[in-house]
Amino acid sequence: MAYGRKTGGRRKGTPNKTTIAREADIAESGATPLEVMISNMRFYHQEAIDLVNKLTTEAARPAEPSEGGALGEINEGLVEQLRAILTLRKMAGEEAARAAPYVHPRVGYDAGNGNEDPDFVPLAERIKEYERRARLATAGDNVVELKPPGDQ
Repeated sequence: MAYGRKTGGRRKGTPNKTTIAREADIAESGATPLEVMISNMRFYHQEAIDLVNKLTTEAARPAEPSEGGALGEINEGLVEQLRAILTLRKMAGEEAARAAPYVHPRVGYDAGNGNEDPDFVPLAERIKEYERRARLATAGDNVVELKPPGDQ
């Protein structure tokens, strides 16, 4: 058995027969699963936008109740349209969430402190300094310097 270096076998990332067949099938159909998810997301989003536009143009027209005083029917229609808009938006969001791992990389852990400013002082250190200054102020700024035991 070889230690350290791999000496034989298939190289990492080389597709096998099943993977090649699956990719050929997807290419033959013309749409990858990711393309379908993004297409669905865009469709639901556009339908919601169209419903909102339709709703706003209808809202711009003055409401004319019919003979039976149908303002309640107008409000019910408005509620149904709003429900349809929210449903379409939810479906678009679900499709976006399903497609996101394929489109956007995950944010990894950053070992840095996130602040590249050389004058940056962390909050904990600033609080300690404020507490030290407050103790000095309460002592009347009378400070006695203590020398280490070896320097007497």
